Formats: sequence, structure tokens, C-alpha cells
Amino acid sequence: MSLEQKLRDNLEAAGRALIVPETKRAPLPKPARGWSHGLRFALAGAATVVVLAVPALILLSGGTSPDDRGASITPSTGDVESTGGDTSLPPTSATLKPDTTIIVESQVVIDEITFGDYRLTLTASRLDEEEPPTATVSMRVTSKDDGEIIDEAVVGSPAGFFWFTLTGSDAVCEFKSELAPEGAEVSVQLLLSPSLGCSEQYRFGLSAGELTPAPQSPDEVARQFVGAWEAGDQELMSELAEAQAITQVEVVPVPVKPMFSHCEGAAGSSYCTFEVSGGELVVRVRNEPPGLVTELIFVPD
Repeated sequence: MSLEQKLRDNLEAAGRALIVPETKRAPLPKPARGWSHGLRFALAGAATVVVLAVPALILLSGGTSPDDRGASITPSTGDVESTGGDTSLPPTSATLKPDTTIIVESQVVIDEITFGDYRLTLTASRLDEEEPPTATVSMRVTSKDDGEIIDEAVVGSPAGFFWFTLTGSDAVCEFKSELAPEGAEVSVQLLLSPSLGCSEQYRFGLSAGELTPAPQSPDEVARQFVGAWEAGDQELMSELAEAQAITQVEVVPVPVKPMFSHCEGAAGSSYCTFEVSGGELVVRVRNEPPGLVTELIFVPD
């Protein structure tokens, strides 16, 4: 047997071993012998290529570059570890942790000025009982040298301003001090809201570091009294009203969201009207100093 014939027989045997038997079909005309041998030779070569390629594919799949796998989670910490690719998680997933909390500052310094040996500071304290939140503004006097607190007073009425307005850039309309015979006079005006504009002017006398509210107009007294009443500040109410008016507080409904309307003068007094829930509240204020609230009148709708 020639060498060529032996090679042909070996190839035919290899081809028969690799070909998977198929289900029987209707007999077809038998092709020429030469064509059959060529087909078997081609199939044997293709099978050989597949056998050799499978290990290479396995090796390549196990050695995939990290740049093709996207982001992965580190088991020990749970933090996102970026490994390239286009499947990275949003930035917040990498920076926020489960115990993250948002802390809202409840007290801020609005403004401060220096007069002689003293520093005057306006501070707003947030009150969350209302929506939108309101704030109480206080003016504190401290020693310019060591920061020791000497005195403190409420500006306007408790909870008399909107918190978000006071923490804005234009919260202070006026804050100044001027020389006076017995020390200084301090005046403060704060922004109520962009639509309402600035508040009334609050004035204080400053002597030896102590603050004393300056004589106020009847409408200022009435506004402060109603604001203190709504906030439940009994101490400030007692400073602004006579005993008779304080006893009327027990029978007149507490003002809810009072809206100042106007003041009218008559017979040595001013009658200041507020729109309140369920009607109108009239606050009578004595014109002669010290201007105090003398009577409360509730007019239902």
C-alpha cells in the first residue's frame, strides 16, 4: 500500500470518529468518491481547529482585563470601588452612607457692630413649631476685649420674623449706633419679606453696657404686645401692658396669625386694629409715656 493511500485511510478514520451520527433521512444519490473524501477531510480539519480553540477561549475568558468588568463592590466595606468601564454607579452611591443625616443650624449670627468697648450682635434663633419656620431675634452686648456677655434683649416680638428671610443676604435693613447724652442709641430694622419690606425701627438705649428699650410709638407697643401674647411670653406682656389689660387676656381669644391693620388716635389713646381668626382684635394703647396697653377689645365677625 502506498504512503498516499495510508494517509487517506488515516484521515477517513479520524473523520468518522469526529462526525456525530445523524438521524436517518431519505437516501440521496451517492456523490462521486472524490467529493466525499474532500468533505471528510474538511470536516476533520474543522474539528481539529475547534478542539484547539476551546482551551484558548477558556484561558482568554478567565483572564479578562479589569477595565472590561465595570464597577465592583468591595465585600468588606460595601463602598463602591471604581474599576473603569461604562457601568459606574452614580456619585451619590459612593459618597453617602446609611447613617448620613442633615443637620439644620438653629441659631445664626445676622450682623454685629462695635461701639466703644462693646460689641453688639444680632442673633436669630429658629423655631420649628410653625410652617414656614419663624425666628426670635435678640441683640447681645458683649465686652469687646474678653467677649463676656453683659446684657441681651429681644428685638421686636418673639417669633416675629421668618427664619429663611433672616438667613438671607439682605436680612438687615438697618443696624447702627449713635452717641447719646447717656451712652448711645441703637436702632435696628430687619427684613420681614421681599414683598412686605422692612420692619418698623426698633430702638434701644445703651448705657454702661445695658440695653433699655426706647420709648415706642403706640403701634409698636401694640405689635409687640400681640406678638408676645401669641407666643405666650407672659414676662414681655407684663412689661408692655397695665394690669387691667393682662386680666382681659384670660377672656379674649388668643390671636392666631394676627395681621396688623391700622391705628387711630382718640382721647389720649391709640386704638390699633389687628385682623385675627374669627374677627378683629383692637388694642388700646396710652399715648403718654410710657405707652402701655390699657384695654383689649375683640370684635367677632
